[in-house]
Amino acid sequence: MKNKITLTLALMMAGITQAQVGFNTAAPKATLDIVAKSTTGNAPEGLLVPRVDRLKAQTMTGIATSTMIYVNSIANGSTGGNAVNINAVGYYYFDGTVWIKINTGISADTNIYNQNGNLTGNRVVTQGANTLAFNSTATTGTNHFSVDGSTFSVNAVTNAVGFGTTTPETKLDIFGNGTGLQHSNGTVKLRSFLSTDYGSFGTSTAHRLSFLTSNTLRMTIATDGKIGIGTQTPNNLLDLGGGNGKKLAIWNSAAGDDFYGLGNSANVLQLFAGAAAAGDPLMTLNKNGRVGIGTTNPQANFHTIGTRRFENATAGTVAVGSVLTATDTNGTAEWKTPVAEAVVGELTGGGIDIPFAASGDYRYTGRYITLPPGRWAVTVTQLAQTLGALDTDDWMFVRSTFTDQNVAVGAIATRSGDVNGGPSLMSFRVQGPGSGGALQQFDVYQGAIFINNTSGGNKTYRYIAGNTVVGGGPNSATVIKNFGGTWSETSIYATAIK
Repeated sequence: MKNKITLTLALMMAGITQAQVGFNTAAPKATLDIVAKSTTGNAPEGLLVPRVDRLKAQTMTGIATSTMIYVNSIANGSTGGNAVNINAVGYYYFDGTVWIKINTGISADTNIYNQNGNLTGNRVVTQGANTLAFNSTATTGTNHFSVDGSTFSVNAVTNAVGFGTTTPETKLDIFGNGTGLQHSNGTVKLRSFLSTDYGSFGTSTAHRLSFLTSNTLRMTIATDGKIGIGTQTPNNLLDLGGGNGKKLAIWNSAAGDDFYGLGNSANVLQLFAGAAAAGDPLMTLNKNGRVGIGTTNPQANFHTIGTRRFENATAGTVAVGSVLTATDTNGTAEWKTPVAEAVVGELTGGGIDIPFAASGDYRYTGRYITLPPGRWAVTVTQLAQTLGALDTDDWMFVRSTFTDQNVAVGAIATRSGDVNGGPSLMSFRVQGPGSGGALQQFDVYQGAIFINNTSGGNKTYRYIAGNTVVGGGPNSATVIKNFGGTWSETSIYATAIK
């Protein structure tokens, strides 16, 4: 042992003199030159570096750059801090920041062409004037180049690009909840959306959407939803623009010579039916409210040129010589014979009391009329006296009609099936307020009911009233007194409808 220490000290002193140290050699060729003690036999030869586990390597401080260790265990510590690369047993050297693995047993360099890996930091490729190209000779498959899964995908077989899909089916396949294009100045966004039950396409900002053909604007959708065809500034939900002529076709032939639809001229709406390309409209309506049939220049509210025909609901029932006569003050017209036949109704009893209460029943009032066969307009005029108190919001709605049942005054009856072909009810409403002590609360009501007697002989129809509806909270003791009774204002008469 003494000789070994002496030899070592001698070698060290010699090395210090020459700034080189040799082990098992008197002529070191480097700062430290270790020569195998024996080149034969089975005695171990080599250099043993410090052996530590990952936790020790991770917690050491003041580590000099180029320090080398052998990590013999990764059971402790973690891949964090300066041990971010220590994920396996092996040799590591310190680069001043982290431990770097010394790869062994690899026959080829590790790079993106033959190995997968993770970036350890941000990377930038500066192309300069050079081209960066990815070429493929694939003949099968779909997702030959991708970024972040399906975010961006290239099918090199079909030369298709996909966003949101790894199997693009068209040259540009965008798959997702919505797609869009935004103008460079940020003011217009064009967006489309498809789902299983609907799709959408349009702008996502307050800008109109226009459609062009041959670089000419044809249709515009304004920001408020108005559609313009032939105009950029629609004023209505559908604006067909200025100019005259045929505008909206309901139907037309392929040759354009059988037009059914709408058009316009100056201040005139036109209706076409079966018109040729240059044909005139069959009906017009001008801004003064004048309607023209057979003329494009009506001189009255209703102006026709040619024959006219007005029929009743049943064809062939207008008697020769009939006169088109107004049947009410609103100007409703019907065909009638010049001399009308009239029948006056009669009375039995003194009428009935109608309480202010809701009821679905009709009751016979005592008024009746006997009509010959034919159609009749029966005019009913009735006075109603309210007896009892009513608040301001108290009211009752009363309906009346005719029955062909033979019942006693006050008995329940139903409406006759002969009441048809026109008004079937004469109804009115009585409204509060009314004082309980005031006996003279009167109203007069009038209306017409149409009856068609098809029995072949005279038939009696009895006047019934009821089927009431009430509002507010009227006292049921309040009544319409003696309705249908002997009041001088009360009458029933019928006029024949020929």
